[in-house]
Order: sequence, then C-alpha cells, then structure tokens
Amino acid sequence: MVLSMTYQAINFLIIVMLGIILGFFYDIFRTIRRIIHHNNIILQLQDFFYWILAALLVFFVLLHIDSGQIRSYSIIGLILGGIIYFAAFSTYILKFALVVAYYIQNAVKYIFNLFIIPIKWIFGLIFVPIKFIFVIIKNALNKAKGYAIIKQKDIKRRAKKWKIKHKLKPKPKLKPKLKQQL
Repeated sequence: MVLSMTYQAINFLIIVMLGIILGFFYDIFRTIRRIIHHNNIILQLQDFFYWILAALLVFFVLLHIDSGQIRSYSIIGLILGGIIYFAAFSTYILKFALVVAYYIQNAVKYIFNLFIIPIKWIFGLIFVPIKFIFVIIKNALNKAKGYAIIKQKDIKRRAKKWKIKHKLKPKPKLKPKLKQQL
C-alpha cells in the first residue's frame, strides 16, 4: 500500500506525540517513586507494567493509523518524541508534579486531622476518667500489698521474739523407718 507524503507526515507527528505521551507517563511513575519509596522488586514490577502498557498503546496506535504496520518513521518518531519530551519538558513536569503531590499530601493530612482530632478528643473525654479510676485502684492495691508485706514481716519478727522469749525448743526430726527385708 502506497501512502502519500502528507499522510506519512501526519502519521509521523502522531507517533512523535505518542513518544511524548509515553515520556509523560514515565514521569508519572518517576513522581510516584520519589513520593513513595519502594524496594527493588516493586520498582522492577512497575517498569515491567509500564513497558507492557507502553507496548499495548503503541500497538493500538499503529494498528489504527498504519493498519498495524511498523514503518521506520514510526520507530524514529517514538524515539524522537521521547528525546523531545525528556530534553524539553521532563524537568519542569517532574518539578510541577512533585509540588502538586506535596500539596495533595498536605491536603490529605489536613482532612485526616480534621476527622482524627475530634475522635481523639472524644476518646480522651471518655478514657481519661476511666484511666484515672484505674490509677486510683492500682495505687490502693499497691498500698494494700505494701501493708500486707509490712504486716507479714511484722508477724515474722514478733514470732522470732516470742520464740526467744519463751525459749521454745525446735521440733525433733523424725528418723526414717528402715525397710525390713523378708
């Protein structure tokens, strides 16, 4: 199938735009990576899914504009679109995306705090008196335990004095019975 020069030029510009769009999507992945730190396996999975999506997008665009034929200007257009995007737009888009992500993160924190602070306040109103009661009970039990220990020591001390005073003899130890043999 012979294509006119105008049709090929339009297809070339569409493919260049596709390369720019793919570069933009890759910058979105880069922004996510900078905001949320991932381990190496997750990074590799993200790259794998990006390239699968990119290949599917290229396939469907080529299927639509060139009936699925891969022409040399299609490959050159994709590479040129990526180079144009990363040379001209990537740094600005990445900075802008990080600033937007920063403001979104702060807005989410603010909204989260709007809901969490009243809940913490309500729980504080409920649980602070309960905790206070438990502390009082704990202190009372600790004092009672201490009193019981003091009382036990006092009883032992008085028992020793009483033994010395009345000169009690210690109980004799019983001798074990020997087994008789038949």
